[in-house]
Amino acid sequence: MSEEAMQRTVDFMLEQQAQFAADIQILKETQSADQARLQKVEERLDQIEQSLTKIVNVLEKLTTLQEQAVANVSALPSIIAETDERVNTLITIFERFLSEGLKKQLEKAETQEPKNDEEPSAE
Repeated sequence: MSEEAMQRTVDFMLEQQAQFAADIQILKETQSADQARLQKVEERLDQIEQSLTKIVNVLEKLTTLQEQAVANVSALPSIIAETDERVNTLITIFERFLSEGLKKQLEKAETQEPKNDEEPSAE
């Protein structure tokens, strides 16, 4: 191999080595930038996970409250029927009270009225 060929080979190898070093530097910078982006993505994923956990907890509470509401609404017809019975009983008692009170007042009024047959006494 001639000296000129040897020099070209050395120059080629040095050029390749320089290119290789430049490529490695670019890869390091890219990796560093990717690492920073990955860190941000991981932080954002953690925030999303926390938010989803909160949403799941809220949905579980809402489900429980909804089930309680359904149970309460389902119980309403029997409660209303019971209330109707009590109100009807109260009305019956009140009507009886009014009826008996009216009879007593009429009886009292009849006993206090002077009879038209009787003549007033002359004094």
